[in-house]
Amino acid sequence: MNCFQQNNKLLYSNSGKCSCSNGSGINIKIETFNIFPNPTNDVFTIYNNFTEIYNVQVYNISGVLIKELYNCQNIINVDLSSYSNGIYVIKVFTTTFSIIRELVKN
Repeated sequence: MNCFQQNNKLLYSNSGKCSCSNGSGINIKIETFNIFPNPTNDVFTIYNNFTEIYNVQVYNISGVLIKELYNCQNIINVDLSSYSNGIYVIKVFTTTFSIIRELVKN
């Protein structure tokens, strides 16, 4: 598990399970964040009940942004059916943290 902070703000967690201070002495637990199923066939779900997701970016293995979603809710479905099988990088941004995960599409 890796948590990275800057100015007491959680910037990145590669596990989705992390406890960090938000600068006001309150610990933030990012254990309710999940991307599933992984691997996926076409559609995957991003779930987070901690805070609202405001941006999701999907990159292919070459680092090219292929999909971007704005003003998302706490549960969103992302359709990759028009993209080839492979490994994708998912970046999820909320008002309090961002998470980067790899996703496999079969």
